[in-house]
Amino acid sequence: MFRIRSLVVTFLLSAAVSVSQAAPKVDLVNGFESPDELKAWQISSAGTKLVDEGVTQGKKALELTFDPKGRWNGAGMHWSRPRRDWSAWDVLLIDLTNPNDRPIRAGITIGDEAWNAKPTYWNRHNRGVVLPPGKGQIVVPVRGLYRGEPGSRNNDIKTDIDPTRITRFTLGFGKRGEEGKVIIDNIRFTKSGRPESVWAFDFGAASQTVMPGWTPVSNRTRFGGDARFGWVGGPPTVSHARRHSAPCSPRTSSSAGDRRSASPPSPDATR
Repeated sequence: MFRIRSLVVTFLLSAAVSVSQAAPKVDLVNGFESPDELKAWQISSAGTKLVDEGVTQGKKALELTFDPKGRWNGAGMHWSRPRRDWSAWDVLLIDLTNPNDRPIRAGITIGDEAWNAKPTYWNRHNRGVVLPPGKGQIVVPVRGLYRGEPGSRNNDIKTDIDPTRITRFTLGFGKRGEEGKVIIDNIRFTKSGRPESVWAFDFGAASQTVMPGWTPVSNRTRFGGDARFGWVGGPPTVSHARRHSAPCSPRTSSSAGDRRSASPPSPDATR
């Protein structure tokens, strides 16, 4: 997949002359400048306070002190009324500072209306990351949010989390029984800028996480009708979309028995 993407990017950018990257658009969710902003969250911790350390936006950031007696983890944040429709954005970004002398774990849980109807662990999005000491960031892609875990995706409900029907967003920090702190700031949605004359295709499975600012293409993407790009002559097989890693040209698969072409947008489609 990555080699295909590199070839497509090279092909597209070679046709663009002196093109500069547009600035990303930003929509601030929380900057934690005042206690009033904490009302948007249900917080479980041994202590909360606004601090000057770890600030990446404004003048204050939120510090959480872990509760060793916490039920699930050291500290948690549950968005009381999460924004329902995320589809206008590429990613949700969260700036973090780990002031401890060791790495700490962070967990992300996201649910939608389909999960509300069948609220099991495997029907929501679950992801864990490790935060080394110092400043870091959690990047939550809006699209490609699988259900379950990375090694067991969409086993019950077969579709990804619907970014237009979000009902739950929760953050957890530290292990149960752990002591420590974490500092959070500048929770925001962003949309990556891309010159209108340039197309960037992210080839992969239909349930893939899409690189911000790129357009997803899977074995289900067909050219024709209102579609300005897609596969011509029928899509490649699922095995090619998911696991085929031999070098391919941007326009044809490398299998002699499955030579289908990917049609780029017509010149009129980008005007």
